Amino acid sequence: MCLHLFPNAILVGDDWDNNDVKRAVQFVMQKHSLEVYVRGNTCWTFAKVKIEAIFDEEKRVELEQIRQKKRLLDIKNSSFSNQLAAYKKVRRSENK
Repeated sequence: MCLHLFPNAILVGDDWDNNDVKRAVQFVMQKHSLEVYVRGNTCWTFAKVKIEAIFDEEKRVELEQIRQKKRLLDIKNSSFSNQLAAYKKVRRSENK
């Protein structure tokens, strides 16, 4: 029903290890000529490419947050003159 009502939606489910869920998903998969993508032997979707793009974006954001925290720690542990230079650099980039 969801595929009919929301053809552009990303359907995601869990409990792939439950035989009833697995049978129902496989039934829909065969009926609509879809492929199922299972992640971690529990979550499933028919939209592998879209889901992988979401996970890739989450990883990119997480890595950027880690880099930013490291930069802040480097600045915090540096001398006052280095901190001031870093502050001025940020201010200049914000004013562009």
